[in-house]
Amino acid sequence: FFFLMIRRPPRSTQSRSSAASDVYKRQIPYHLGYTCDQYTQYKLARKCRYCDIEIKKVFHKEPAFKDVCNSAECVNKMRYACKNVKDCGHPCGGYSNEKRCLPCFTEDCAQQNQLQLKEQTGEDFCNICWTEPLQQAPSIQLQCGHIFHIQCISKRVETKWVTPRIFFSFCLCPLCKAWMEFPEDSTLHEHLLGFKKMHSEIQEKAVQRIKFEGKDKDPRLNDPNSPYYNNIQDFAMKTCCYYLCYKCKKPYFGGMKDCERAMEEEKNNADFKHEELICGSCAAVTLGGQRQCGQHGTDFIEFKCKFCCSISQWFCWGTTHFC
Repeated sequence: FFFLMIRRPPRSTQSRSSAASDVYKRQIPYHLGYTCDQYTQYKLARKCRYCDIEIKKVFHKEPAFKDVCNSAECVNKMRYACKNVKDCGHPCGGYSNEKRCLPCFTEDCAQQNQLQLKEQTGEDFCNICWTEPLQQAPSIQLQCGHIFHIQCISKRVETKWVTPRIFFSFCLCPLCKAWMEFPEDSTLHEHLLGFKKMHSEIQEKAVQRIKFEGKDKDPRLNDPNSPYYNNIQDFAMKTCCYYLCYKCKKPYFGGMKDCERAMEEEKNNADFKHEELICGSCAAVTLGGQRQCGQHGTDFIEFKCKFCCSISQWFCWGTTHFC
C-alpha cells in the first residue's frame, strides 16, 4: 500500500483565529433547526434549567428559579424543587423541604463531588424514565448513592407490584438492587418502612410454610452451587406465593410455586381484578364459616380450587374458589 502525503500550506493568522472561533460551533455538528451562528447564540443564551428553551426575561423572583420558564410543566417541577442556591452559585437539584441538599451535579461542579455523586452528573439520564437528564427535574439521592427523579421514584413506589402475587422488586434500587433507603425528611421514607415491615412478615410466614410443607429438606438448600445454599429465607420467598387480600389488606398464602415459574409469573398475568383476591379468613366469613383457628390463627386457613383441589388464589362471585 502507498500513502500520498500532501502538506497543507500554512494558514494566515486571521484564518487561524477564525477557525478557533468556529470550534465551539462544531462541537455538536447536528444542530437541527439552527444555522451555525444561531446555534452559537442559543448555546450562550440563558435557558430554562428544566426544558432548555431560551428565555429572555425573569419570570420568578426566587433566585433558584430565575432560570425557569413559565410553561406549565416547568412551573409544576419548580413547585416540588428545592429553593436553595448552593455556595457554588448553582441552584440545588434536589426536592422541596429537604434537610440536606443534593451535592451539586452541574457539569463544572460534578468533578469535585465525584465521591458523593458516585460519578453521576446532572447530564446523566434518570435510570427510571430514560427521557430526561437528572438536572431537568427535581431529584433525590438514595442511601446507596444513586440519584433519580423524585417523581419517577415516587411513581415506582406508589405503583408497587403489578401482578396478583406480591413482589418487592419495586423496593430495590434500579441500579445496584439494594433495598432503597430514602432520607427521613422524604415522604417516601415512611412508605418504604411499611413495605419493609410487610416483607419481613411475609418472609417469616414463608419460612414457617416451607418447614410445614417439609420443603426445608430441598437439596438446593445444601448445594454449594445453588443460589439458595444456606439461604432458606430467599428460597421461601421465591417458592411461596403471597397475595394481598382485598378486604382485610393483609398478605395471605396462595400456594407453592417452583422458582422458575415464580420468576416468569411477574412478566405475565398483569391483568387481574383486585377484588377477587380474598384470603381464607375473609372468605370463611362470607361463606358463614369460622374466621380464625384457635391454634393457628388465620395463617393456615385455606380453600381448595373447585376444579383441581390445588390451593386457591382467587375467590370469585362470593361463592367460588379458583387456583
